[in-house]
Amino acid sequence: MIEKNKKSKLELLFILLIIIMFIGSINQILTMFALMSTCIIALNIGMSNPKEGDKICIGLVWMLCLQNLCIGIGAHTFGNISDTLKYITQIPFLTLLVIWICIQIRKIKSGKIIVRKYTKWFIAYVFCILLSLFIGRGDIKAILINIRNMLTFFFAYEIGLYYLNTEEKLAEFYQKFMKIIKIVFLLGIILMIGGYNLYKVIGIKEVYIAKGAEISAFKEDLPGRFYTRLFYTLLPRMGSIYYEPINLAYLFAFALIMSVFFYTKKRKIGDIIISGIGLILTVGKGGFFIVGLSLSMLYLSKIIKTIFKRMQSKVINIFTIFAIVVILSLFIGIYVKLFPSSSVMPHIWSIQRTWQEILDKPYGNGLGIGGNMSHLFGTGQDGLSAGEESAIMSFTYQFGIQGIFCLFMCLITLFSKSDWKNNKIQICYFLPYTILITSLFQENTYTPQCIIVYMFLLGAMQAIQTEQKESKE
Repeated sequence: MIEKNKKSKLELLFILLIIIMFIGSINQILTMFALMSTCIIALNIGMSNPKEGDKICIGLVWMLCLQNLCIGIGAHTFGNISDTLKYITQIPFLTLLVIWICIQIRKIKSGKIIVRKYTKWFIAYVFCILLSLFIGRGDIKAILINIRNMLTFFFAYEIGLYYLNTEEKLAEFYQKFMKIIKIVFLLGIILMIGGYNLYKVIGIKEVYIAKGAEISAFKEDLPGRFYTRLFYTLLPRMGSIYYEPINLAYLFAFALIMSVFFYTKKRKIGDIIISGIGLILTVGKGGFFIVGLSLSMLYLSKIIKTIFKRMQSKVINIFTIFAIVVILSLFIGIYVKLFPSSSVMPHIWSIQRTWQEILDKPYGNGLGIGGNMSHLFGTGQDGLSAGEESAIMSFTYQFGIQGIFCLFMCLITLFSKSDWKNNKIQICYFLPYTILITSLFQENTYTPQCIIVYMFLLGAMQAIQTEQKESKE
């Protein structure tokens, strides 16, 4: 009975955080109240029983899914179009950060601080970020949002490592996650049918003000990102309660990978169908990249292993990644020639132009002076020459080649175990490379709504593999 009370208390704390996001969207004064309250509640969550880790992780997913809905309904109902709405979008990250800090405090108290290889690279990575502040600085808001995107993956990974440390917890997390996916999918279909008129009722205009759009530039229609061209045909895209098709694609892509390789119950086929259709309806290139690259790397490594049976796994993995990069480069080159006016071109132009800028200043231009945030907050930079549309280019433009090298090394050391016979392990081994390649073509990849669930998985699988290895010894 005591355990049940604790669990219900933890769930209530997350419900309270969601309510606070709604309250904070009502007006500017309540926004400040919401931010302060978030820190207090997140501290209580972080200090709760670690055995309920799956509830903490799923609570964070709920917050990510509902943050824009809370902002939209709250701000639209009470007529709030103030600039402070931007702060409400940071509440899930603020919660994540406070929980991560609580984990570090627990480790210090218990004397269980372990400096792993990825930790050393992360420290070097943070040093590169801080160093870029002395090279140059953009708008303070651009700096803060870039720092958030640069660090979120690590905080989420360590939360997954700490809380989802058994197969039972990971399975419980996934079952709850798929319930969220089904709700998001159903609401997404309804909103696609209702179109702008329905989105207007739940505050689409206010949500994009929170994202930085000017109200004077907002037309009585869905933003352009709700549509895409495919072979000269204009297609609508599912945004659901994410209000963002690009980010939603990452959520469905994660659900699809999990339902194919990690979930084994009878309703697995239904989960695959829902996740797959949801991903297709978002028409999200990032989500397609994640799934396509993961499957390609997995099965290409198996084919190579079958042909070269005596070849070491490390050599096979390196060759697989190299082969995928070459194939992808050739494919993109052919695609660009065949469809020079496609929606992919801004991403290609961004990579080409920003690379030339990076060669001129390989040590970086300074934090907050690159990417979409720099363009949004008006630093005067040419967006496509400062990493806009590409996270890797944006980061490198800001903190230099040394910083992107540390990020690369940190990511690839998050999960080092490889086993070509075990699909789950092999998917996780290739996942950091998949994320890196995807982030070359999209800037959203490292935002909380996109990256967190993948880092939960990597952290969980690393903890599970470590536990199994220690039990054998």
